Amino acid sequence: QPADIAPDIGAIIDRHAPHAIVLDDFHHRLLTQSKRTPFPTAEVKRALAGGPR
Repeated sequence: QPADIAPDIGAIIDRHAPHAIVLDDFHHRLLTQSKRTPFPTAEVKRALAGGPR
């Protein structure tokens, strides 16, 4: 993270970034590959739990 981000804002980013990245990847695949792209349930659960993607 950049040094000029307040610690409380950095904590929010750290907390939400993992599952936001998974959902962004899903959204990108949904738009560019197939409307039948399955929802990444397991990946979202892992991201919310703090596990690896």
